[in-house]
Amino acid sequence: MIINLSYKMDIKETSKDSKTVIESWGLVREKEHKICDMEFTIEPNKIYYICGYSGSGKSSILRDIHKQLYPKGTNWKYLLVYIENYKEYLEEIDTDKLMIDYFPNVDYNKRLKILGKCGLTEVWKYITKIEDLSDGEKFRFMLYNKMMEILELKKDTYIIIDEFCSTLDRITAKVVSQNIHKLREFLNKEGLNITFILASAHEDLIPYLKADYNYFKEFQPVLNKI
Repeated sequence: MIINLSYKMDIKETSKDSKTVIESWGLVREKEHKICDMEFTIEPNKIYYICGYSGSGKSSILRDIHKQLYPKGTNWKYLLVYIENYKEYLEEIDTDKLMIDYFPNVDYNKRLKILGKCGLTEVWKYITKIEDLSDGEKFRFMLYNKMMEILELKKDTYIIIDEFCSTLDRITAKVVSQNIHKLREFLNKEGLNITFILASAHEDLIPYLKADYNYFKEFQPVLNKI
């Protein structure tokens, strides 16, 4: 796919203060920023990691990838999951249940195995309501929830996650990143392909995630000034 993104800023009307800012720093009223211009090949069953500074355009790239991957027609051959904000995702499910009570139709031991691979290893958390978990634990539960849904639907999946592990402490973030490979291998054994497309500002995850493809997103310069 070709990702060619830019945005324009056109300040036609200004307040007294904004005019002062423009004149004081010699800014222009119109400019265009190039976010990204590249060919991005996505192979099934691979892990992609987009890393870069906050505000460099990672989220815009993910939204464009999601748009281009979105299945056409009604006979979808794969599942497409896009988590832009995991907190909004959790608002759509019943968080008043104990963690271990989700997906009761799935074998108990299999649930424990996937919980562990998602970084949820504290046994007493299994009998805690999701609404009572910390932000970091809720992120890990979101990952667990999606893995279980994929198992139930039995469809090859592209899963796009923005701000991957951003709310976790760095040790837990590295453990979860390391386990992404194990999650993929687990689903492969279930006969499913899963493609992870992840984005974060944290470079320290790169050696633990061991993505098949890493892309560092730098800031792009202004294209033109008028």
